[in-house]
Parts: sequence; C-alpha cells; structure tokens
Amino acid sequence: PVAAGLLWGALIYKPHLALMMPIALLAGRNWRAFAAMAVSAAAFVAVSFLWFGVGTWQAFLTEAQSAAASFTTGRVGFAGLVSLFAAARLAGLGAVAADAIQLVAALGAAALTALVWARGGSLPVRALVLIAAGLMAPPVILFYDLLPAVIAIAWLMLDARRTGFLPWEKLALCIIWVVPI
Repeated sequence: PVAAGLLWGALIYKPHLALMMPIALLAGRNWRAFAAMAVSAAAFVAVSFLWFGVGTWQAFLTEAQSAAASFTTGRVGFAGLVSLFAAARLAGLGAVAADAIQLVAALGAAALTALVWARGGSLPVRALVLIAAGLMAPPVILFYDLLPAVIAIAWLMLDARRTGFLPWEKLALCIIWVVPI
C-alpha cells in the first residue's frame, strides 16, 4: 500500500488524472496508501519549489489560468478535447451549461468510485472504475490523456479471462476502443 501510494503521489505532475484516487483510497479505507500518496505529492511539490523557486510556481499558476480560459472560450478547439464539457460545447451549449453537465458527470463518477471502493470488490473492477471515473471527471482532457483507458481495458480483460466474458463485454470493449477516435 505504501509503495502504491508513493507512486500515485507522483501523478501530481498531471493532477487532473488523479482526481478520483483520494476518493477511492478513502472510501476503501486504504489509510496507508492515502497517507503515502499525500506525502509523495507534497514531497514532489516541495522539491520543485526548492529546486526551481517561487517564480516557477507563480508562472505555473498564471499559465494554468490562461489555459483554463483557452479551453473554456474555445481558443483551443473543443474537438481536441474528449470530455462531456467539450461535447456540450461542440453541440452548441454555452460554457455554464457545459460546466453543469461536466459537474454532474464528475459527481456521478466520484459517487460510483466511492461506492465500488467502499464495497471492496475485485481489484480488476475497482481499478477499472477508478480509471474510467478519473477520465470522466475532468473537463479538460485531451485525446492523449486517454492512455489509462488501455490499462482499464487490460483489467477488464484480465477479469473476464478469469470469470468468463458476459454477453455484452466484447462489444463494450470494441466501443471503448473506438470512441476516442
């Protein structure tokens, strides 16, 4: 648990992909992994602050605000994003409506993650839900951020090979594979 938490904390470099991890660890009562993740993330932030200085963090925060505005206003094309926010914007909805849709999706993803991890199901199912929810939650997620979906598919394949495929699972895998394209 500690090693896993330390590795998960390293995702601080791309925090939007780790949004569901604290929820999963807390709901699953994985206290050591949660603590290790928090320590690891804090250590990476502290080292970068000490190594590169406060100016780098100020520039990062300024750039983060600018990037958020670019995605919200469409200066970066919505077609490059693979989120419900972008789909809503492409469908002609305004930023407020798209944000509301994305918020509902993120809250649903968080609730599903908490439920699955609290029940302590099989590791493949928990991993699949964690990855899928983590990809569903952020409003700004680009096509190359979908790489963890391959890991989710691998977890599903592993579980299906052990327990047998349900009638719809192979079709679902094909859809999951093709949708990002």
